[in-house]
Amino acid sequence: MRVHDHAIGIKKNNRWLYIPEMKKAPSLRLFCFHYAGVSAEIFQQWSAYISDKIELCAIQLPGRARRLDEPPITVMKELIEKLYFNINSCFDIPFAFFGHCMGGLIAFEFTEYLHKNNLPLPVYLFISCFRAPHIPVLHPDLHTLTDDELISVLTAINMRPMEFFNNEYLLRTQLPVLRSDFKLVENSEFDADEVEKVPVPIYGFYATEDDYVMKEHMEEWRHFTLKEFTSQSFSGNHFFLHQHHSLESMIDLLHLVLNIN
Repeated sequence: MRVHDHAIGIKKNNRWLYIPEMKKAPSLRLFCFHYAGVSAEIFQQWSAYISDKIELCAIQLPGRARRLDEPPITVMKELIEKLYFNINSCFDIPFAFFGHCMGGLIAFEFTEYLHKNNLPLPVYLFISCFRAPHIPVLHPDLHTLTDDELISVLTAINMRPMEFFNNEYLLRTQLPVLRSDFKLVENSEFDADEVEKVPVPIYGFYATEDDYVMKEHMEEWRHFTLKEFTSQSFSGNHFFLHQHHSLESMIDLLHLVLNIN
């Protein structure tokens, strides 16, 4: 069996990865981390825009999609260690991380873990719509709320479209996932005096109509890298990456930054 065939076999059978399109000879892997309450399939639409030189590997967390039979992980340290154990075989070529909202925090925590353990590092860390870790979140105890209280807060901060709240099936199936994801974020231990700056450049993305994460929250990420920090705004709300024009613009920027033609 050729090395390439073996690598494809590993990726196909890996429950931690959702790969919309396998690439024969990618020059870079882009690992994407989804936001709270959803699954890795949200990145499926990226296939229409991303270069053939990039293999998109979306991280599929337990407790959703084809991993619905697994309990969710609500402790960041446990998640990061299991994540590394299950995907490190895919670090055989250059790679980068992209994370939106909760995914941005996971991407940073994962990068910090790799740095502390002298392991291969991403060439770039893209963090979208998540406050720098030392900035308090607007609602620090979402995972402790009752269903009605949680729905009320999510409605107020426009964290889900109205059709979500009017769909009994979605509420019944996704609220537990949302709650466990919020617990993962809200219980993440963070000490600004102990965190290590990562030797990886960080690019922060924010949306012009986002009432939850604003430009000043993203700019604070510059304090967490030993390399360059840059930020960029995109039109739209907190979920701008689902708006085709903004998504296309963002992926064009990813290509430019990663030097992918």
